[in-house]
Amino acid sequence: MYAMVGTSKLNFENPDDAAPMANGILSKLSSAPGFVTGSFARSADGNHGRSMVVFDSEEQAKAAAENARASIPPDGPVEIVSIEVYEVVAHA
Repeated sequence: MYAMVGTSKLNFENPDDAAPMANGILSKLSSAPGFVTGSFARSADGNHGRSMVVFDSEEQAKAAAENARASIPPDGPVEIVSIEVYEVVAHA
């Protein structure tokens, strides 16, 4: 398995708006080929986010990373800092 790991800056007027957006993204990703599981987290101050979305193959994770880069509007409340693909070496 491979994980798409993302880091982002969050700029929501209301920090609670991050959760519905993250749930919408996960809903879309869950139908992507090879999707296994996904999680989003935000910092206590609401300004930073982390994500990990796991796929069956490296190719599927890379494709999801490219789609994520292309689908986040540059003037929206989320700024992608980084998206990388890692091999999952342990999972519970």
